[in-house]
Amino acid sequence: MTDNETQILRAFFYALFQQQTALPSAVTAKMAEIAQTLNTRVAELDTLAMATPSLEGPYEYAFDWLVNGPGGAAERSMSGWARPGEIDKVEPSGRQNVARDASDYLQEIDQVLPMISKKLDYPAQVLTASDPVEAIHQDTEG
Repeated sequence: MTDNETQILRAFFYALFQQQTALPSAVTAKMAEIAQTLNTRVAELDTLAMATPSLEGPYEYAFDWLVNGPGGAAERSMSGWARPGEIDKVEPSGRQNVARDASDYLQEIDQVLPMISKKLDYPAQVLTASDPVEAIHQDTEG
């Protein structure tokens, strides 16, 4: 796995960690499909995160933080990089997506990523779990 692919996976796991409810079955099915040949399909997790409204924000902030460091993400948050239309948006499913702004994510990325990094040793177990959100939380909350 390349460094960039590792960052995609770490950012994706961070986005999973941020979820408060189970993901739609179509998303978990796609994750399981990708996991079957993960070594050649990691980049598809980026596409999946960006296409899934509840994963998109935390994924983007974590990936940016991992690639550019805390300064890059912080500067964008100060300049209004967060998408204004996403806050308190009601999704098609009827659930309310109470989006968080960049400062919320940035304050905890540094604390959460080390906790979930051990999941990188067996990513397929998380990606193929019946509830990946629950799987990412196992043994990481202290």
